[in-house]
Amino acid sequence: MNLKQQIVRNLINIPGWYTNRKIVVIESDDWGCIRMPSIETLKKLTNKNVRFNLELGYDKNDTIASQSDLEHLFDVLNSVRDKNNNAAVLTANSVVANPNFDLIKDSNFTKYHYELITETMAKYYPHANPFILWKQGIANGLFYPQFHGREHINVQLWLHLLKNDMNGSREAFYEKVFSQVMNIPNDNRKQVLSTFDYRDESEQYFIKESINEGLNIFESLFGYRSISAICPCYLWDDFVEKCFFNEGIKYIQGGAFQKYSTYQKKRLSKKGKYHYCGEKNKLGQYYLVRNCYFEPSQNPNIDYVDDCLNSIKIAFRWNKPAIISAHRLNFISVLNKKNRDSNLKQFRKLLNQIVQHWSDVEFLTSNLLGESIVNK
Repeated sequence: MNLKQQIVRNLINIPGWYTNRKIVVIESDDWGCIRMPSIETLKKLTNKNVRFNLELGYDKNDTIASQSDLEHLFDVLNSVRDKNNNAAVLTANSVVANPNFDLIKDSNFTKYHYELITETMAKYYPHANPFILWKQGIANGLFYPQFHGREHINVQLWLHLLKNDMNGSREAFYEKVFSQVMNIPNDNRKQVLSTFDYRDESEQYFIKESINEGLNIFESLFGYRSISAICPCYLWDDFVEKCFFNEGIKYIQGGAFQKYSTYQKKRLSKKGKYHYCGEKNKLGQYYLVRNCYFEPSQNPNIDYVDDCLNSIKIAFRWNKPAIISAHRLNFISVLNKKNRDSNLKQFRKLLNQIVQHWSDVEFLTSNLLGESIVNK
């Protein structure tokens, strides 16, 4: 960690809620969402000149988690104990649906259809059932889903691209992929992953309905209501917060910087705004701000064990909770077995170092951290 990074990480920890407790929260995004079905699919599409941002690691490492991926992850989480004898727990920020490609094709790209993540898992792993592992992880206090959107896709933008056969969208679609890089005339959106990015008020209703429906599906899948949420690509605005509020979302996860929707950027002439942990918005919702990172699949050149430990030390120095960002792609082996095995080895080392350095550490989920902030 260089001097500039140290200064920035100290600065984001200065304002906001404080506590003498040594709280560690691990937030992991993208669970349930499709990405790249196989390495063969990636090769096939790149040979057709469909572009992907491979430097970030997602399209060459990330896909639906297998039973084996979950078993190995749970083994690492369960290998440590905090001061209350609780294992490390992952706040697994999850979508609840993915596109139903067959039905969308049947509509000639005029209407969006989705399938539940349980249906997607059955297609990816017909001889196994990863969702059983999800339920086991929840029951054992290792895996706690929270809301990440109905799907991780900007549906209205995607349908526009498909209808007009733009930017390799159909080539990717036929391989059940939507994460390619875009170059859209008169539109600065470069991909369709930002679920809540919209250009005008006419697109708001679809977003509102997807949030309402998504949270109801979430409850039916998991048996409890999600009270925290993380917006895909850290992009949302006041309208999305109001939709969340109306559906019972109390805590909004994110980074220190919130990216605005295209609509709000035009209206306010601002790209976004900064937040701090424990900040409360006008609706009474609290922001939970990530201040530590374990993302080796995104940048394998960084020693993320050392980097994350240093960030935790900074957070505790300012009496702040340590909220670790650790996306799903770090724990997936289906496309690249070395990706999971190497990262889990580092992750195990990180967790062991945490409990050794701070014997009074507490592993909490995001919603429990939110409740701690409210109660104090």
